[in-house]
Amino acid sequence: MPDNNHHSRDHGDSEDSWRDPTLSLNQGRSTPQQPYLVDTYQANQPDVQETNSPTRIPEGSWVIPVSCSVTDILGPQRSRIDEIQKSTGSYISYNKEKTQIDIWGDPDSVNRTKDYLELILSNLTSKYEIRRTTKKWDKPERELTERERRQAEKKYAKKAESRRYIDGPKGIHPYTSIFPLPDEELHIARYLGENQTHFNQMRVDCKAFIWYEPELSIVRIEAETLDNLRKASIRVRNWYLHCSRKIKGGTARILLEPTQNWHLQLVPLPPNFVPFKLLAPDKEAYALKHNRMIETVNSGVAPSIKDLISFDDDGHKKTSEHPPAIQEANKKEIHELLESGLESLRLTDYNIRMKIRFGQICLINYPKSDKYCSIEDVDSIFHKSKFLSVLAPCISKTHSGLEPLFEYLSENAVEIEAPCTTFTIDAAQHPSASPVVSPGQRPLPRGDMWITSMNISFNSEGQRRFWTTLTDPRDIVDISCTDIESHYSWDLRLQCARAMSSDGDTPHKKFADNLRISPSNRLIMIASKDYIPNRVTQKTLYKYAWNKDYIIEICHDEIWDIESMNREDEYLPVDLSITQPNRSIYKVSLYKEAWLDRFSQNLNLETGEAPQWKLRDFLSSPNENVDTLLRDTKALCGILDAVVPLYWNSSEASLV
Repeated sequence: MPDNNHHSRDHGDSEDSWRDPTLSLNQGRSTPQQPYLVDTYQANQPDVQETNSPTRIPEGSWVIPVSCSVTDILGPQRSRIDEIQKSTGSYISYNKEKTQIDIWGDPDSVNRTKDYLELILSNLTSKYEIRRTTKKWDKPERELTERERRQAEKKYAKKAESRRYIDGPKGIHPYTSIFPLPDEELHIARYLGENQTHFNQMRVDCKAFIWYEPELSIVRIEAETLDNLRKASIRVRNWYLHCSRKIKGGTARILLEPTQNWHLQLVPLPPNFVPFKLLAPDKEAYALKHNRMIETVNSGVAPSIKDLISFDDDGHKKTSEHPPAIQEANKKEIHELLESGLESLRLTDYNIRMKIRFGQICLINYPKSDKYCSIEDVDSIFHKSKFLSVLAPCISKTHSGLEPLFEYLSENAVEIEAPCTTFTIDAAQHPSASPVVSPGQRPLPRGDMWITSMNISFNSEGQRRFWTTLTDPRDIVDISCTDIESHYSWDLRLQCARAMSSDGDTPHKKFADNLRISPSNRLIMIASKDYIPNRVTQKTLYKYAWNKDYIIEICHDEIWDIESMNREDEYLPVDLSITQPNRSIYKVSLYKEAWLDRFSQNLNLETGEAPQWKLRDFLSSPNENVDTLLRDTKALCGILDAVVPLYWNSSEASLV
């Protein structure tokens, strides 16, 4: 785990001088309760008579498969009928004689109802699947064609060659080397892999003989060519670094050096301010009341106390006659954190992302004081271990609030592509599907659910395009920079997460297969006992190429809190087109296309391989270093200052 500690500059502050951080930044949600799984319809259950059915012939019908019962579809005592009718805009009734569900409504409502019922059917447990109990007859094998025969021979020869390196050396080879393992605490089983799977891959890929000698704590490598020996030696070393290296990073709270002296004060958040993330109503009210922002008061040396408009003698300090020289310290701190974080992630196969976000810095835990502060005072507070702040990324609540920015970018940047829409589903899930349980058998314990995040997009026809599921997300580097001379500050985050397999019968794959898009481009989804979504974010992205190699990304986030919805039956499909989002905000971020290209190399790393990118690509190249990073973010802050008014001071502040 990364070490997210500040570079402490504590000077013996009293514990009572700091506000207690009762609102945690990482307030996780409790693991959702397992929904009750409806059993099959019992024969001795009294039949429910349908009443008030339309007298006309139904406009459609949906036949209940023989593999399930009416209770599986409509719930006990037909309890799901009202919710289905409300969600689809149709009227339905169970036809017992034909074992079907009759549907009344316009054509669109009838089609929506059929799709809705199909989603319910697709989500039933596997115990209703019909399985063959007898073995099928095998077809007689036909004779291979000449092409197929050659392919089979090549495959056999390749397998035999691989087996040769896996079985170990026979005789002496011309090129040999050893790699001593310097870390005695290294878990050898993790290094070798189960049944030496990691070593076997390197053996086959490099065409070299590799084995571990525990008596000497070395790895011996032999090969028939010098090139193969070098490849194997590099990968053995890289794999050792991957297994022994811990991910390092940290957190920095930085006050960007101003151009002149300022008096500063901590002020409450303005009305209509949007907190840093969607919280429960009571927690959001607490954050709005107790969080603070930094505001400038005046510049220069504090005037005489005799002046009526000056500060009082007791509560206020003077600023320095010259701004503090903190820029070099800031550059050094940013460089060290990025160097540590990037180096620790370089040999991993994680999904890595680095992005700069713009917004307002909110102070979460800070000294309890109403005094005015100098720049030196605030810079000292920022480096105390107890200090806590976070970026609130909302730039606007409406599209019209960003019209000046869109106009500026249309003239001074290049739109990369048409606006695209993606969905992010945060969920709690089991990593694998539920095992089939025989009648009378007690279900096996499954362990805790994993917290995952699915990213998915659809084409114009509503068909699924790209999707991935990530787990174990981490903020490796979190650098927050406050600019007191601008309405907007920024933070830089280096993040990583593990990608889960998209193959096989997994809960997230089944959930993704069942996702649909409504005519209004909203998500339609259905939960299961193995996959429980708790939040959905629909992202509309606008991307512009700016300043040669940067991408400015404007993102419209529409967020639905699924857990706060009043749903009596968690197994029914959820159509977000009939529910207003809990929050709608616009955000602005900055990154480089080169960052995406470099980090994409890590996704396909084999055992012991390394990506082509180096630390100098981020920190020491002429066009990419800490100086250019600070310069370019300052430039974009200036653009936002010039064309984007603060949303809580504009007419849109009255909008939800």
